[in-house]
Amino acid sequence: MPDPENVVSHFMKKFEPERTRVLLLYRNYNGTLIDSSVLTRIQDGLDQTCEFYLIDGRRDNGLLIADFFDFT
Repeated sequence: MPDPENVVSHFMKKFEPERTRVLLLYRNYNGTLIDSSVLTRIQDGLDQTCEFYLIDGRRDNGLLIADFFDFT
């Protein structure tokens, strides 16, 4: 996978979304960790419209990635 920092930055510049949610597997199913310096750079580079989450890929995370809207 490309560098997560670049992916998020390019996505936000290209699409200018109202809100972005970034989800990274902090531990994948094998228990491998992402380098903490990468996490710090990503978090420092985000603006107020971007939410940043770390997911432990070894467990079921169900509704964390679900988004619910009430348009009433």
